[in-house]
Amino acid sequence: MFYLIFAISTLFAAGIQTMWLIPKPNGVRVLMYHKISTHVSDFLTITCEQLEHQLKYLNEHNYQFITSQQLIDFYLHQKPLPPNPILLTFDDGYLNVKDFVYPILKKYEAKATLFLPTAFLGDTNRWDKGNDPIMSVDQVKNLDSTIFELALHSHKHLNYKKLTLQQIEKDVRANIDFFERNALHYTAAFAYPYGGCPQKVDFIFQQFGILIAFRIGNKINPFSINDLYAVKRIDIRGTDSFDDFKLKVKKGRTKFIL
Repeated sequence: MFYLIFAISTLFAAGIQTMWLIPKPNGVRVLMYHKISTHVSDFLTITCEQLEHQLKYLNEHNYQFITSQQLIDFYLHQKPLPPNPILLTFDDGYLNVKDFVYPILKKYEAKATLFLPTAFLGDTNRWDKGNDPIMSVDQVKNLDSTIFELALHSHKHLNYKKLTLQQIEKDVRANIDFFERNALHYTAAFAYPYGGCPQKVDFIFQQFGILIAFRIGNKINPFSINDLYAVKRIDIRGTDSFDDFKLKVKKGRTKFIL
């Protein structure tokens, strides 16, 4: 038994090292963030120092920041993307994103898509029983549109994998109605709350003109993609080391799969 455990451990360690040696796959990288803080880092929160370090790395390694609209135009209309395209996304519209992310993005001439759960604008992240402030409608309207692109993240931040198609349709309608009623310009892109991609939502999204939807998945998207309603994002966590971040950007994940 000892030798078996030793062999498996050795193989696993070798696999982790081998991941660095595998050539960087071509494709579109989509990074998923949530909150940012001056001093706290946890599963959903990165620090300003971490984000600064990460964007500096992306710049130095010639990644080109794109928008969700550019990704739509590429996949649907064959408009070219820049070399090494990377899309930054921030879920939920936290006020700390406006306060702390904006100056860092501006410094590195980066862009980001904000996915907004519209029922909670001007409130807190009550879906998590949290008290982190979410931007108000006026604060969203005053964001720099050359830096931040707005998109859909459901109305009530419900897990679509647990809803009926009728419930999903009602929530998507409310999400879009809120944007239109408040004169908020948005890109026809959607991010699934909790990252899960339900089945048979295509006709609902098509009905409302949604052209692309993002799940998690922790993989790099190929330049030729079969399902635009299941585009994968790479989960960036405050608990990641900088080596974890670099490996995620390079491979989409940090774990070696036997």
